[in-house]
Amino acid sequence: MSIIYNDVMKCICKGWYNEMEKNISEYCLNNERISNVIHLFEKNFELEYNDIKSKRKKELFIFSDFIFKNWYYSSLINDDKTSPANYINTQIHKKFGTKYITVPHVNAKRNGKRALKFELNFKFFSLDNHPVVNDMKTFIEFCTPSVRFCKEEDLLVEDFEDLLVNINYNNMYYLIYITEVAYELNLLKDMPSLHIKCAQVTDEINTFFKLSKKKQFEKIFNATIAVSSKILLRQLIFLKNTFTKDFIIYLLDNNMIVDDIYKKMYSKLNIDISFLFSDNKLPGMGDFYEFTSKHKDAKMVMASMTILDIFFGMWFVNVFGYYLQVIQPICIDYYEIGHHLENFCAAFDGKLPLEPFLFKCPYAYDLTPLGEKILSKYKTTKKKKFQQFEKYTKFNNVFARIVNFDFENDKNFQYLLENMNFPSQLR
Repeated sequence: MSIIYNDVMKCICKGWYNEMEKNISEYCLNNERISNVIHLFEKNFELEYNDIKSKRKKELFIFSDFIFKNWYYSSLINDDKTSPANYINTQIHKKFGTKYITVPHVNAKRNGKRALKFELNFKFFSLDNHPVVNDMKTFIEFCTPSVRFCKEEDLLVEDFEDLLVNINYNNMYYLIYITEVAYELNLLKDMPSLHIKCAQVTDEINTFFKLSKKKQFEKIFNATIAVSSKILLRQLIFLKNTFTKDFIIYLLDNNMIVDDIYKKMYSKLNIDISFLFSDNKLPGMGDFYEFTSKHKDAKMVMASMTILDIFFGMWFVNVFGYYLQVIQPICIDYYEIGHHLENFCAAFDGKLPLEPFLFKCPYAYDLTPLGEKILSKYKTTKKKKFQQFEKYTKFNNVFARIVNFDFENDKNFQYLLENMNFPSQLR
């Protein structure tokens, strides 16, 4: 029995999962098609861990949550729709229905000086019991009656490390998101202070936490739309008021191709960016000068799209996808952990922004069943999902394709690696 299996069984035995969650967890553990795919991540992570320099191992653990997220939403076969998220949840929904979105999460930890330990837990997302609701309560309790913020980051509370271990995602970006939503819901407000930002909880918490968990989640979802709109409008001023709340709601749909969204946004500015996607393969860095000479707007468009990728990835895809599980993104390129870490470490050493490596923009995304339910008050979705498997898909055959995929000899994937620095190919 593996360390991972033992950890999950401890959670089941302690009653941390309800009956349905327990059944789904056991199904995932006992279904080789699912458990062996999760083990693929462990295997690849461990290979890179053993290969990386000792001084970089600490960063590897700090950002392991982002590495898992990028793997979870990337295809297991290059140029394909078979991501772990899609592959695992499709099988769960066939057997148990669509009430829950299930996210298996692997956390890598040091076990002694050199050895690795992997811990697996399952996160369950539903309208009636969403983790973000519990995290908001934990956050407000931490802030009661008042809280100070870090000097370096005025939306990161002091001693935030103590808080991270008690919430759903152990990363500071998630905590910043929770803080933004708490302000939007008027659960938190600034208070007079000298030299450092301080805030206090408001009387609104008495009303908010008396609501059912479903109603709390609905309010958090609406506040997230407002927060996403506010931040994207502020950060992407070159797109001239594109990211209104109505536009955010429009974006929450099935079969949304990110390149098409970008074309639509730039067309409103009378800028045609179709030249970036006119060829099957975008030029590599060796052709960069020739490409930008041929297209006079290329440098401006590519620079602005790099910024767009980062903020759209952070404040739309990440919050509605990974945090809320309202959408399911898909990167159709195979995610090679080693290459990603190589670029990440180079950026870390060069003191460059890390966000382009932490928040990959996907190729496309669909609504999850949870997303369809929460959005039913806003609109009816009729579009077919981009990631939908055929009705009679045999998952034994899909699993065989996954384990037999050889990325080192895949020509398309190798081309992608060679030209990874070209901005739009960060997707």
